[in-house]
Order: sequence, then structure tokens, then C-alpha cells
Amino acid sequence: MGITVNEMLELEPLKDLRLIAGSQGLHRTIKEVSVLEIPKEYDPFFSGGEFVLTTFHSLKANLAEQVEAVRKLSAAGAAAIGIHPLVTGSKFGKELIEAAEAYDLPIILLPSSMSYSTVISAVLGTILNRQTQILQKSEEINRDLTRLVLRGANVQTIASTLANLIKRPVLVTNEAFEILATGSFSESQRTFLESCLQNPSFLENKQFLKTEKQNVRVHSQKSPQSSRNDGRESSLTPWIVPVGAMNDPLGYIYTWQEEESMHELDFIALSHAGTALALEMDKQHAVEEAGSRYRHNFLVEMLEGNVTSEEELYRRARSIDLNLEHKHVVLMTRVGIEDPFIGLQADQINVKRKIEKRMVAIVRPLMEKYIPKSSIILRGNTAIIFLHFEQKLERDSTRKQSREFAEVLQKALESEFSGTPNSVGIGGFYPSPMDLGKSYREAQHTIDVGGKIFGAGRITAYEELGVYGLLGKAPKMLLSEFATGILKKLNQYDVNHQTELVKTVEAYLDEKESFLAVAKQLYVHPNTVKYRIQKVREVLGFDPFQLPEQRLNFHLALKARRLLS
Repeated sequence: MGITVNEMLELEPLKDLRLIAGSQGLHRTIKEVSVLEIPKEYDPFFSGGEFVLTTFHSLKANLAEQVEAVRKLSAAGAAAIGIHPLVTGSKFGKELIEAAEAYDLPIILLPSSMSYSTVISAVLGTILNRQTQILQKSEEINRDLTRLVLRGANVQTIASTLANLIKRPVLVTNEAFEILATGSFSESQRTFLESCLQNPSFLENKQFLKTEKQNVRVHSQKSPQSSRNDGRESSLTPWIVPVGAMNDPLGYIYTWQEEESMHELDFIALSHAGTALALEMDKQHAVEEAGSRYRHNFLVEMLEGNVTSEEELYRRARSIDLNLEHKHVVLMTRVGIEDPFIGLQADQINVKRKIEKRMVAIVRPLMEKYIPKSSIILRGNTAIIFLHFEQKLERDSTRKQSREFAEVLQKALESEFSGTPNSVGIGGFYPSPMDLGKSYREAQHTIDVGGKIFGAGRITAYEELGVYGLLGKAPKMLLSEFATGILKKLNQYDVNHQTELVKTVEAYLDEKESFLAVAKQLYVHPNTVKYRIQKVREVLGFDPFQLPEQRLNFHLALKARRLLS
């Protein structure tokens, strides 16, 4: 905090100061005043921003040393040099003037009658007054923003207030970089904000924050970008302020520096706005968590069949903003991840919330586009979607539309989560929403069973499970006894001889007993497959592929083994 050299020259007590050289450095900020008679080693005494008062007494006869002093003082961050003419007089060497111009370090000549105390008092008094004014203004800004939050102001109100305070456009995003609010104090700035959303440089800056999240500073600056909504070129420097904790922000505030530099009060306003936004976002998160718990409780009751009438179902659903009219099919999609935010130090609630926000940002627009009026509930990395179909649609039509939507949804989610497998289960169609619990359980069963039978990242409808759907509903103990009894001899032989007879039998049955197809699947020679199948017959003491019933039992036992894994 200080005053510029130019502002100092305009102070009434110092109006007789005369600028000798270094006019390009008048923007330098004076933070303190130092009296120095240039000892041999003075570099350690400087921290930057000093107005150095000197007579050049020790250097009066050495112009080269005077030039070197200008270089060193500039490198140390001094704001300006004030020379009292008591020793050197009012004339300076050409080399000294040229050095000051080269380093943009102002050299100022004091009147011979002016004491150092006059300069020190005027400069430090002005700085102290300014500090007091800024502190008062800071408290006022903080009080006003806090009052907004206490009165129930939303994120948009805070963004608009901030824009008016700093006289610059403002963007507020959540931690997933989704736009929450824009603030502007002119129509042209509003247009500019809208154009920023399509600006490649803005998108690059978002990526910068994603990859460097742990190292974001209070104001993070990248190379200036050129953008102007009226067609003229203008250099823009973005400034980014995290909302909330630096290592795990709730969001970000973006603003831009154009022709006019950011002032200290602007940064103070940004900081206080970040605090106000953090309070508001925390409040919203608390409300969302309460609503989420209520929705979860209702969902459990509905899907377990504890809601006794359609009227009660509709009433309770409307209370949580869930429209269940004309909902006949439940589609469930699950991203196969534990924690997509590698390296993020956050508790499980925050991780769950981040996943849900990323998923809903993808799913909602697709629902509106392909199956409007559908509803969604998020549970961590799983989205439960109640698909909306008019009752006049036939069952086959709903199946077709459900699969088409699932294919689009799966592709979008895998892209968002960097190719992570995304499984989709589609429950059955039911005329009444009272039966949505059945469709939900079928969708969940389909994801669980389909993932074990067909592998992760598949789209499976309940009716496609066939006999595997029945196997999945059987008690695990019964399945285990069935699979173990039939495959016992082959499993034991594989363990004792390090062979793959069980794996070969499963591929042989899946590929309709084709040696060539099995060989391609297992990356072996067809003769090897033929040898293994013959060995299966020898180990069992009979041909398991001769009778349809035996072939079916073996095939079911092999699939039951997968369900038990």
C-alpha cells in the first residue's frame, strides 16, 4: 500500500520537487522513505518501494559509481531517488540522466531549502491517511456484502454488487467451472461476458485451473488475451479468485484488467466477495444436502413399495420437485469410478457432490433433448432416471427410445469421465407409476448382473438378461452349490496341472462349439482347443456336450460362477 511517484509530486508540501530524469517510472509505488548515503554494501537493506533520499556525498566525484547506484537501486525495487543539492549541486552528468531513463527510475531534485523531514512527513502522512481510508472502505465493503448474505442475497446479487464495486465485468463459477452468475454495470460488458463463454482463451484458462488447482493464487495471472466485443483489439489480463478454501474452493470469481490497472480496493472487494460467496454457497450446499436426504428417504419408500396410493405418490413427489406423471420406465446409469478427483484432499461428501454435479450437467440437457419431462435423482456415481412416456406408447416403442437415449447418454458420460466405463441398466415398462419400484429394481439388477456376465460399460435391458436374470435372483448359496458341484473336477484339474479347461469350456459353449472361433478368442491354435475339449471329456469321464441338458447345465454353472465373483 502506498502512493505513486507522480502522486507524490502533486502533494502541496512537495510542489517544489523537480523531476530530472526517469519520467517513464512515475507509476512506481512509494511504500516508505529511506535516507541513504550510499555505503559500499546496501542491497540487503532494501525490500522494494523505497523513495531514497541522498546527497550522493560519498559518490560526488565518481560519476561511474553514481550510474552504478542507479542500476542497483532499480534492481532492488526502489521507487525513486531524491537528491538533495547540498553536495552535488543542481547539475548532473549526462551518463546519470541516461541511466535513469534506461532503468525508468525517477531522479528527483529537492530544493536546497527543503529538509528530509518535510519529505518524510508529507509522504508517510499521505500513505498513512490512505491506509486508514482503505481500511475504512474495506470494512464498509465487508459490512455491505455480509449484510447482503444475511438478507438472503443469492449468488447473482453478490456478483452484480461486486461488478459495481470494481467497475469491471465479473463471472462466478462453481468448482466444476459451470457459470453460476455474471455481473456487469453496462450493456456492452454484459455482451462481453456472453462472448467470453465462447472464447477459446477463457476455456484455456478454465483448463489451467483444472490442472493447477492446488497452486491457484489469490490472483492468478496468465498471458494477456486479446478480445473485444466491438471489434477493436484490446489486451486483457484475467484475474481469478478462489471462493472458499484455497486447496478446495467452492468456486471461482473471474474478472479482467483492461486499460486501467486493478487498484488495491478492487482486490479487497474481490476478497470480501469471495468470503460472501463462500457463505452463500455453503448455505446452498446445506439446503441441497437436506433436500437430498429427503429425496433419498422418499425414493427408498417409493421403490420399496411403501407408498400406498397414486395420490400420495404424486403429492410427496411434487414436494421434492419430482414429477412422476407418465413415468413408466426407470433407467439407471453408473460411472465405474471410486474417486475421479485424483489427488484431491476432500471428504467423501464433497467427492460425492462433485461427481453428482458433473453427472447432472451432462444428463439434464440430454434428457430435455431426447426424452423431455423425464426426472433424475443422483446418488453418488449413479443416476436414476424416470423416463417420461405418454401412456399411448406401446412397450416396444418405449424399449427402442430407451435404448437410443441410453446410447447417447453412455457416450457423453464416458467422454466427461475420460473414457471410464459407464454401465446402463433399463428396467421394464409399467403402466402405473406405483410400479416404478419394480422397474427400478430391474434396472439395478440389470446393471449388477449384466456387469458380471457381459462386463462393465454395457447397455442392458432387463428383458435381455434372460436366464441370467433368473440366476441373479437365486440365493448365492444355492448358486455356489450348483456351480461348484458341476465344475468341481475341471476346477481341480486346472489347479493341479496349471491348465485352462474351465475357461476353454465357457468359450466353447459361448462360440457354439466352433474350434476356430474359440482359438481366436483365447489366442491359441485350433488344435490346442480341440486337445483341451478332448481332455475335458477324459477328466469328467463323459461328454458334457452330447446331451442338451448336460450342455445347458455346464453353461449355466459357468455363468453362475461369474455372478459369484
